[in-house]
Amino acid sequence: MDMRKLNSIVRDVFESQNINVSAHPPSIWATGTGPSFAGDLSRFESIPQNTVAMTFGDVVDCPPPDQFGILSGDDLMVRMASELNITHAIFLLGDTEGLLDRPPDQPGAELITLWTPERKIAGKHDSAQDVTGGIFLKIASASAISKHVENVWLIDGRQPQRVLQLIRTGKTRGTRVIG
Repeated sequence: MDMRKLNSIVRDVFESQNINVSAHPPSIWATGTGPSFAGDLSRFESIPQNTVAMTFGDVVDCPPPDQFGILSGDDLMVRMASELNITHAIFLLGDTEGLLDRPPDQPGAELITLWTPERKIAGKHDSAQDVTGGIFLKIASASAISKHVENVWLIDGRQPQRVLQLIRTGKTRGTRVIG
């Protein structure tokens, strides 16, 4: 699913529940790729209280010789977690309910509800389809983030009401990541 479309769907769900949202597509304010991308994160510090800030991986301008690149949402979140005072880091997945013990297309794949780095998963990364690192970068990033942020989750982006449930109750169906 296109990330701007997914962001729009999630934003609409929040706004339908009278929750203010401030969306920040990186293509507007960031350049370069990787966790040391150029971009001023102070825009996230000036968001009014009781407003949810949203951002996501995006196509961004890059310094020469590259003209553009994909700033991974994972790299974006790692940097934000280390520089900003955030309460939740929520990874929205496009094809599963959270982290599975094996690829979703394999029979018997089961949801891991609590993941720590000691727990190994079986998986594969198809760099032809995902140029930003796949599930292995995602869980490595989530683990790094959990050193700064208490609530780190991987949940089903096709079920935006789960984001709302997590924010309101502290629980939802998905995977919580602990350091």
